[in-house]
Amino acid sequence: MKLYFQYGCLIAFLSQIYFVPYDGFIAPPSLGLILLGIAVRDELCKKPVLLGAVAGALSFALRVVLQISKGSVDFLPVMLDSLIVYTIYTALYQVLKCMMGEDYLPDRIFIMLMADMIPNLISMGVCQQISDERASWILLMAAIRSALVLIISQKNREVQYEKLTNFAANIYADIFFLQKSKRQLDEMTTRSFSIYQELPAESELRQRALSLANMGHEVMKDYSNIVSGLAKAIQVSQQESPMLLSQICRVLEAGTRESIAPAHLRLRLEGDILIEEYYDFFIVLNNLIINAAQAGAKQIDAELSVKNRSVFMRVSDDAGGIPEDILPCIFLPGFSTKFDELTGASSPGLGLCHVKDIIGKWNAQIQVESTVPEGTTFIIEIPSL
Repeated sequence: MKLYFQYGCLIAFLSQIYFVPYDGFIAPPSLGLILLGIAVRDELCKKPVLLGAVAGALSFALRVVLQISKGSVDFLPVMLDSLIVYTIYTALYQVLKCMMGEDYLPDRIFIMLMADMIPNLISMGVCQQISDERASWILLMAAIRSALVLIISQKNREVQYEKLTNFAANIYADIFFLQKSKRQLDEMTTRSFSIYQELPAESELRQRALSLANMGHEVMKDYSNIVSGLAKAIQVSQQESPMLLSQICRVLEAGTRESIAPAHLRLRLEGDILIEEYYDFFIVLNNLIINAAQAGAKQIDAELSVKNRSVFMRVSDDAGGIPEDILPCIFLPGFSTKFDELTGASSPGLGLCHVKDIIGKWNAQIQVESTVPEGTTFIIEIPSL
């Protein structure tokens, strides 16, 4: 209830803010309904009608206090303009949303417009203040408020979408390492069973080896179920909603901005293409960018171009380059020259190894050009998607 009261107070305060462009302007646009609409659309509170009632009651109380301080108060218009309008607004929004859904933009516009306009028309109609001119102003103000609600709410949802996409991409990257561990566990189980078969029947170690093999087998079954379940969920999400390369770049740029600071990323794209297995692109680009930032780069340039369903990537940095004796080893599992200066722990060295594996799955080619002490450039050519 505390959350409803906090939002209600803020909405009540904003409901006292009007924009009146000239004297006699009818139906000035209150900002309270804008915040209420955003709170309802973004589901900031689980019970929208309760939020509308709380906000309306607080707005009513605040307006009564302000009118009393001026020496007079007309309770009916104040109640209709706050408590009734806000409650009907949220209730009508919920009903229309359940009936129509919000899958398409015209539906979202219609729902927000009706939820805003109808309560205000009812308020004026009860007070017998309705007229063609006032109805026109109500429609105009409802359109402005609805547009602002949809724009702000859409921006909020894009931010959440970026966070979820980056989260899913990280899970997808972890699946690669889980599968690698699964293969090692499988090999350990097989070797334990081989030892059991080779030991003589009277040996005490024979049953221990069999017990170890059985234990590894049981762990591997659970492990396999987890890995396959995660992989299947990721695959389904990609197939249901493929992404444009431009969307991938936008999400990636927003997601890496903080993690690579103080390095600056400049990302350019020519052309566009719809990609189904887009998490692979996230992992390749993200690993190359993060790898450059961890190497000490201040400027990272990522250039992508699309032509005839082929994609060309070029990621370059100014991190000082890679010595010639190290260059052949950078894609090997576990190889790394980076370590944590505070703990002394070295990097696991799996980022570029994962990049190499994905590029192999694409049947693509990767080239590395590095000059000491300038920097390094990774060039990837994907022949066809």
